[in-house]
Amino acid sequence: MWGYLLVSVVLLVAFVLFELRSRNPLLPVRIVLNRNRGSAYLAMFLLGIGLFVQFLFLTYYLQLTLEFSAIESGLAFLPMIVGIGIGATTIPPVLEPKLGVRVLIPAGLVLAAVGSFWLSRLTTESSYAAGILVPSLIAGVGFGLVVSLGAAVATVGVQAEDAGAASALVNTVQQVGGSIGTALLSTLAITAADSFIEGKTPTPQLAAEAAVESYTTAFFWGAVVFLVGAVVCGALFDRDVTAQSDGEVGETAAVPSV
Repeated sequence: MWGYLLVSVVLLVAFVLFELRSRNPLLPVRIVLNRNRGSAYLAMFLLGIGLFVQFLFLTYYLQLTLEFSAIESGLAFLPMIVGIGIGATTIPPVLEPKLGVRVLIPAGLVLAAVGSFWLSRLTTESSYAAGILVPSLIAGVGFGLVVSLGAAVATVGVQAEDAGAASALVNTVQQVGGSIGTALLSTLAITAADSFIEGKTPTPQLAAEAAVESYTTAFFWGAVVFLVGAVVCGALFDRDVTAQSDGEVGETAAVPSV
C-alpha cells in the first residue's frame, strides 16, 4: 500500500510539472497558489480523508456489530445528515459575517474531530443511542461547515476563465482525499485488528472485539487528520478571508478581522 502512495505522489508531481509547462493547462496552477483558495482545497482534501472512512467503518459497526439491517443502518445516519444540513445551511449565514471563514472552517474540522474521537471509544457493548447518535450529529455539523464554506472560498473571486476548473477541483480534492483516506486508514485498521488477535485463541467474541478495534482505530486516526487540518488551515487562512464575493473579479473580498 505504501508503494502505491509513493507512486501517487510521483504522479502528482509529474502532473504539476506538466501543467506548469502547458499552454492550455487542465488545471491552471495559479488557482491553488492563491493562499486562501489553496487552504480551502486543503481543508476539503483532509475532510475527504476522514469523512469517507467514517461512513465506511460506521456502516461496518452498525451492520456487523449492532446487527442493523441495511434500512436501519441508513436511518441511523439521519442525525449526521441533519447535522450536515445545519452546518451547511443554518450556521454560515449567521456566524460567517461575524467570525469569518478563518474561524469557522477550522471549527468545523474540530467538531468533526470531536465526533470521530467519540466514535473511537465504541466497544462491542456500546448502543446506538449512547455511542453513535450524538457524535454523529456533532461530526455532521462540522462536515457541513467545511463543505459549504470550503466550496465557497475555493470559488469566490476566481477569474472567469478559471471558474470551471476551480469549481471542479472542489469535488476532485474530496474524492482524492476519500480514496487516499480509505486506503491508508483501512491499512491501519487491519493492522490494529491483526495485532489485537495475535497470540490469542480464536473465538467469535475475540473476532468481534478485533473488528471493533479496527473500526475505532480508523475513527481515531481520522480525528487526528481533522485536528491537524484545523491547525494548518487556521494558520494558512488570511484573517480577512470570506466566503462572500464583493464583485471584484480575481480578488477575495474582505471582512472585518476577528
